[in-house]
Amino acid sequence: MIAHFETLGCKLNQIESESACKSFSDFGFEVTTNPTTASENFSQEELNKTRICIVNTCTVTAKAEQKCRRVINLLLKTFEKSAIIVTGCYAEVEKEFISKINPRIVVIPGTQKDILTKIPELLNSAFNENPELAEIPLANFIKIKSCKRKTKIFTTR
Repeated sequence: MIAHFETLGCKLNQIESESACKSFSDFGFEVTTNPTTASENFSQEELNKTRICIVNTCTVTAKAEQKCRRVINLLLKTFEKSAIIVTGCYAEVEKEFISKINPRIVVIPGTQKDILTKIPELLNSAFNENPELAEIPLANFIKIKSCKRKTKIFTTR
């Protein structure tokens, strides 16, 4: 199972993405960080095995916001069966707008992005308890609901 990461913006975003990549790797996920803009760099097998994409966004300028929207749309197009998690500053500022782009998108506001390092453990636990979930595309069942900084993952279908 592959988790794909895209990181836009500042050094802090880079550091936070690296920490989340390590968490996913520690729980058995293969991690890719090739830019989606170079989609020819992905084999068909990688495209099929990628279950979750995380994009850590920036909102320093209007151009940065435009790039965030472009990357989100590229992820949706490139990884057709993957859940897309959008976090970072742009997710903080434009949560409602981003949420409406596609039902496969889960928005984690930048102020709550520490949740990213907990997702692999939660997914691993869910897959161990219900192995059949590992065969269902994450986009069909992942919902992340943040309430008082606790994370819950549950099926919606």
